Amino acid sequence: RVSPLALVLEGGFTRLSDIASRRYPWLPARLLLRIGLAADERVGVISCPKLFVHSIQDGSVPITLGRRLFQRAAPPKTLLRITGRHARASEDGGHRYLDGVKAFLAQLPHDDEVA
Repeated sequence: RVSPLALVLEGGFTRLSDIASRRYPWLPARLLLRIGLAADERVGVISCPKLFVHSIQDGSVPITLGRRLFQRAAPPKTLLRITGRHARASEDGGHRYLDGVKAFLAQLPHDDEVA
C-alpha cells in the first residue's frame, strides 16, 4: 500500500520456517510455526529499486537464503555481499558496506527541491 523510493534489506531471509528448520532440524518447524513471514512470496511484486545486503559470514541467516530471496526479487535489484556478523552490517561491513549503500542511494532519482 506504500510506494517507497527504495528498499534496503540487510540479512534478509526467504521465510521464517527456513530459518527455524536450519536452527532446529529435529523439530517439525514448518508444521509448528503459525507465522509465515514469507518474504520470498512478496519480494517479486515490489517494483522499487532494492538493495540486498548480506554477510558471507552470517551465522544466523546463511547467505544462501539471502541469495534465494534476491533471485526471487523483481528488478531493479542489487546484491551487496559483505563480511561480519548478522545484524551488524553497518559496523562490521566497513568501507564495502558504506560505499555500496552510498552508490545505491546515489543512483536513485531525487528531487533537488526536497533534498
